[in-house]
Amino acid sequence: MKHGITENGFQLMLKEDVGMKSTARINIMIKLDKLKIASLLVLTMAYTAQAETGWATYYTRASCKHEGTGGAEILMANGKPLDDSKPTCALWRVGTHGRPLRPDGRMVVITDTTTGKFITCPWTDNGPGKGARKRGVIVDLSKKAMVELAGTSGLYQGRIKVKVVLP
Repeated sequence: MKHGITENGFQLMLKEDVGMKSTARINIMIKLDKLKIASLLVLTMAYTAQAETGWATYYTRASCKHEGTGGAEILMANGKPLDDSKPTCALWRVGTHGRPLRPDGRMVVITDTTTGKFITCPWTDNGPGKGARKRGVIVDLSKKAMVELAGTSGLYQGRIKVKVVLP
């Protein structure tokens, strides 16, 4: 997905293969404030993107060390170190070849289905683990992303019900 903000407004070009060899392309030029742009992105991505509902949990550098994943530097699947102060997410997507897809930094829209609040954050890591996926966990959030979406109560609960939209 390519998008950019220009002096004259907002331009969004979305080109998505939806599995039927069809391609959707949308060009929008409108002068909007940032909140309206985020809402427009959500609506546009929901039109062509895949959506899934389930649980979101969160992970931190400390939890990765405790589990023994990541070594001394706690690297994400994109090769960058995990930073608890940045909103990111870990998804598990399998391609047509049967192997997990590599995180590509696409912006994912995650909505708390209880409150309706949503955030956008980049897909930077693979996860959740196999056991968590069996229990209905569809996304792992960084600590910052969980706080932005559900506040500190999300940290205390440990998981929240979400809808994930991946363009």
